[in-house]
Amino acid sequence: MLRYGGPFLFLIALPILDAGNPLYGLLVIPGIIAALLAGGSDAAVVADAAATLSDRRAIPRLFVICIVVLLLWGLHRSSDPTLGVGGFLALAAAIAAISGIFGLVAAHEMIHSGDRRDQFCGQALLALLSYRHSHIAHLYGHHRYAATPLDPSTARRGESSYRFLVRTIIEQWIFAWRFEQRRLVGRPWRRLAHRCRQDLAISSMLYLSLFTILGWRAGLLLALVSVISILLLEMFNYVAHYGMVRRWDASGTREPLQPYHSWNTRGGIANGLLFNMGRHSDHHRRAQAAYFQLRPDPAGPLLPGGYAGAVLLALIPPLWRWCMDRRLDTLAAQLAAAS
Repeated sequence: MLRYGGPFLFLIALPILDAGNPLYGLLVIPGIIAALLAGGSDAAVVADAAATLSDRRAIPRLFVICIVVLLLWGLHRSSDPTLGVGGFLALAAAIAAISGIFGLVAAHEMIHSGDRRDQFCGQALLALLSYRHSHIAHLYGHHRYAATPLDPSTARRGESSYRFLVRTIIEQWIFAWRFEQRRLVGRPWRRLAHRCRQDLAISSMLYLSLFTILGWRAGLLLALVSVISILLLEMFNYVAHYGMVRRWDASGTREPLQPYHSWNTRGGIANGLLFNMGRHSDHHRRAQAAYFQLRPDPAGPLLPGGYAGAVLLALIPPLWRWCMDRRLDTLAAQLAAAS
C-alpha cells in the first residue's frame, strides 16, 4: 500500500516549502514530479495483494479529500497581503501541479468506482476545478469511442498538443451537453436535472462565494489552479491515445478497443504515483477494475520517456511528430504482418 503513498508527500511538502519561501514550491515540486514520472521498469504483478479491498479503495478517496483541504489552504493563503505577485503565481502553479497530476488521476479512479461515495468524491473535486462535466464525456464518450473520430479525447495523428487542447475542451463540453439533452428527453424537471447546467450554477456560486468571503485573489487563485490542472489532465489524454485508430473489419463494424490502441508506461514509481494509469491498455479493457488490479499489458505500445518525457516532448510538436509518427508506422507494420 505504501507504493501509492507518494502523492501524499507532495501534499505535506508544499505548505512546508511555502513557509520558507513561496517560490520554493514552484522550484522544487514540479521538477521532482517530472523526474519521478519519467519511465523505468514495472513489475507485472498486482501490488498490495494482502490489503483488503476497502483499504485500497480508501487511498484515492483520502487523497481527493486531502486535495480539497490543500485547495482550501491555498485559497486562505492567497488572501495574505504579504504574498507578492511572484509568490502568488508560484503558489497557484505548485498547487495545480499536485491537483492536476495526482488529484485528477485520483478523481478519475473515483468516477470509475461502483461506490457512490467514491463517485461523489471524484465529482466533487472535478466540480471544484470547474470540470465536472468531463466525467460524462469520459465515461460515456471516451470509453466507448476511444481511438475513433467520435472521441473528443483522442488526439489525431499530426494534431499538435495545442490544437488538441482547444478542440478537446470544447468538444467534451458539447458532448456532455448533448448527452444530457438526450438522457433527459421526456423527463420532468429536465432543466434542473441537466448536469451541465448544474455545473454552471455550481461554478457561479463557488466563485461568487470566494469573491465575497475571501476576495478576488482567492477567486483568481482557484481559476489559475483550475486552468493549469485541466491543461495537465488533457495533456495526459493527448499522449495516451495519440494517432490510434480502430480499423473496420470485413463485416463493416469497427474493431473492439484493443491493447494496441493505448500508449502505456512501465515506470514502477510513476505508476505508483498515478494509481497505475500507465497501465492504460488494461484500464480500457477493464474499466471497472480498481487501480490496484491493473496489470502491464505486453501488447500495449510504450510512450518514450514515461508520461513526463512524453508530455514535455508533446510541447514541441515537430519533435513529437518525428518521434511518435515513426512509432505509429512501426506499430501499423507489426499489426499488418500479424494479420
